[in-house]
Parts: sequence; C-alpha cells; structure tokens
Amino acid sequence: MGRAAPALLLTFCGALSASGLAWGAAAPSEAALPDSAAVLRVTTRPPGLAVTVDSVEVGPAPVTLRLPPKTVRISAAPADRRRFGSSPVEKIVTLAPGADTLISFDLRPPLVLRTTPEPASAFLTSGVAGESDSLLGETPVSVFPGLIEPAFVRFQRTAFADTTIRGELLAPAAGGAAWVALRQIAPLPAAAAAPAKPVYRKSWFQWSLIGVGAALSVASIVFRNEGDDWYDAYLRSSDPSEIPELYDQAAQYDQMSTISFCVGQVAFLGGLALFISNPSP
Repeated sequence: MGRAAPALLLTFCGALSASGLAWGAAAPSEAALPDSAAVLRVTTRPPGLAVTVDSVEVGPAPVTLRLPPKTVRISAAPADRRRFGSSPVEKIVTLAPGADTLISFDLRPPLVLRTTPEPASAFLTSGVAGESDSLLGETPVSVFPGLIEPAFVRFQRTAFADTTIRGELLAPAAGGAAWVALRQIAPLPAAAAAPAKPVYRKSWFQWSLIGVGAALSVASIVFRNEGDDWYDAYLRSSDPSEIPELYDQAAQYDQMSTISFCVGQVAFLGGLALFISNPSP
C-alpha cells in the first residue's frame, strides 16, 4: 500500500497535466479577445489573392478575422508574383471597437479598349444628363477594369455614330483587349487630291527645253556662217556707199549667233539637268 500511493499520485498528476495541454492547444486565439473586438473582412478581385495583415500572411481571400481595435496594415498580392507586373497593394485601416470593416482590393490587370476602325476617342461617362465626361484617350487605350466597371464608356469618331457601352460589359476582358465596332453614318471625307506636279518635272517641258536648246545652238552656227559671209563681202568691197551696210549686216549676224548660242546652251543644259534629276515616271 505504501508503494501504491505514490504511483497513483503520479498517474493522476500526469493525466491532469496532459488534459491541460490538450485544452490549451485546442483553444482558439480569438477566445481571449473582448466583446469589443473588431471584425475585418478582406476580399480581392480576382479572388484567391494572398492577404497579409501587419506583415503576417493570413490566407487567400476572402478572409474574415476578429482583431483587437487598432490600426493595421493590409496588403494583397498574387501567390505567384510573376502574374502581375506591379507591387502588392497596401492599405492602412483603423479598426474601431465592435466595427465590421470590409476592405476590397482590385488587382485585375488593365485591359485595352480597341475599336473598328481606329483611332476613336474614348470617354468615361456616368450616363447622367448634365454631368461632364472624362477623356480616357484615343483607341487603342489601356484602362483599369475598376475604373470603367461602375460607369459607361462612350466611343466617338467623325462620320461614325457615338457608341456607349456599360463598363461592366468591357471589364471581363481584363488582361486582354475589348473590341467595339463603330457604325458608320456618313461617307468618309474624300482624300485630299495629290498636289499637281510642277511643270519643270513634266517630261514634255524637259524635252522641249532640250529641243529648243539644240535648235538655237544649231541656229547660232548658221548665223555665224551668214555673218562671216557678210564680213568677207565687207572686206572685198571697194564701194564706199555699201561698205557701212555690209559691216552692219556682218555685226548683226554675229550678235544673233552669240545670243542664239548662249540661250540655246542654257536651255539644252537646263532641260538635260531636269531630266536627269527629276525623271518623269
């Protein structure tokens, strides 16, 4: 009996200790929180992003936590950081006692608004008369789904009807392109007529210069020969009454030969230069 009592006491103490450890492990951490604890709910778009509270990852979204009233730093990011090209989005929130706080993160990648034809002006509009529109840009234009989802997008282009589409119909194309076909209501402006070709670039003008230049150059030789004949007659004449007339005729033909040669060479060389530098197609 003396030996049985210590053994029974040890067995009882061990059982009590084991039951205490088991209760401590099973008790949730929120059990120690007062009734004034705040409820924090975190959702993300797309769902399933990793949520971190005060540098501690609390699981994929959506998550619901009971926390003591305080200021917390919340962030969300994809589990695979290579999926998005941006850093984790972070928000700082003050949790009031007993409050139920919902925090949402929208990390969907931007989408590209495109039209047929392009470009077209894209405006963000609320659809309410009297409220001004905001220009998003000329298509193709990149926008975030969360920006256009609660509003409308209006596309505008000359000679085409204005097209307005709910943003929530375009937002599912996040990470891709949303195409919008525009309806033509008027003929497209006629293309501007090509400027008239300058005269000097036309083949008939170039060849005319070359031909006139060649003709005048040949004429200068004829005038020169005619002048030489009159000059020879002037040298042979012994009649004082005809000598002045013979000399004047020789000088006149010589002058005509010089002018014809100069003008002919300018026209011939000018036409040839235009033909080489600006050939007519």
